[in-house]
Amino acid sequence: MKKTERNSNVELLRILSMFAIIAAHFCGQSGTFEYTPCINDFLLVLIGNGSRIAVNVFLLIAVWYMVDAKFSAVRILKMYGQLYLYTSIFTIVALIIDYKKVPLKLIVYGFMPFVGRALWFASSFLCLLIFKPFLDKILQWDRKQLISFSILFFIFLSLLSTILSEQQGFLCDTIWFASVYLVVGTIKKYSPKFRWKGIYSIILFGGGYISLASIRYITLINISNSNLFKALNRVSDVYSSDIKSLPNILLASLIFHFFITMKPRANHFINSASKGTFSVYIIHQVPAFFPLLWPTFFNSEAWILEHNVLYVIFVVVAVFTVCSIIDIPRRKWLEPAFAKTRLFNFITDKIEKICD
Repeated sequence: MKKTERNSNVELLRILSMFAIIAAHFCGQSGTFEYTPCINDFLLVLIGNGSRIAVNVFLLIAVWYMVDAKFSAVRILKMYGQLYLYTSIFTIVALIIDYKKVPLKLIVYGFMPFVGRALWFASSFLCLLIFKPFLDKILQWDRKQLISFSILFFIFLSLLSTILSEQQGFLCDTIWFASVYLVVGTIKKYSPKFRWKGIYSIILFGGGYISLASIRYITLINISNSNLFKALNRVSDVYSSDIKSLPNILLASLIFHFFITMKPRANHFINSASKGTFSVYIIHQVPAFFPLLWPTFFNSEAWILEHNVLYVIFVVVAVFTVCSIIDIPRRKWLEPAFAKTRLFNFITDKIEKICD
């Protein structure tokens, strides 16, 4: 594999993570329904409750490459352009589909994508890109200081989020992204001497994920009011809602380690498909669009009655494929044209000077 090519193992993991995110969004945003004690609904929980782990995996992949890259104002502006393009276009699409079902608040979110939490990952990641020069200076600290600060800071945030629920918000998310960046940077700079085999990681991930999904399923079918059940419900809530909780980041790290330690390979199809993953995330989560996406295009109201797991898989593949195709003109023509404009160069020059 050439050095300039992306590792297709990691790119495949990026795609699988987006699959998990789409599945969770479809199951969670389609409407309210009751889980029943049957294998079909357990499989549904297994497929549709891994989004927070998947988000951390997505973050780990991005940071893994970002740590070694130079600060780029061009990347910041391109990503913002990508975000604004799709939020504005698909807000207009939602208005065309049914303007009566699009409240003013969601229209504002569409044309001001940093407002609200519908696209929180994009907002926090853009801030991470902006703060990269400052975080890189921390990575230049003395080895002992760096390791102590990065690890302790990371553990403190994760433990705090695991013990205290509802630790969500723009600031919390951005701080979490920064802590993950520092830990990944520290590990890459001072790689540990021991070598943990990838097969152990995938076994632990599988066992851990099935265990958490089982706990989630038990709490969702609401079979008891005992103290044990309440404790399980607490674990379930933390795992399913907060990316910073220990179960999520540990499982995300295990699956990431498995894919990153595999023999590198280059597959053109996988690498090409992975280029559109961030756009897939933006398009299918535009605040004004996704409430109409599921019932209008995927008949989610009928699905709620049947809980067909195969249909969820179809929806995931369809959303990913269509959004990826939509993204091709942006990557090939719109973004390159935007990057050549005077305004683009003026703004990137200003950002470079401020963050230099």
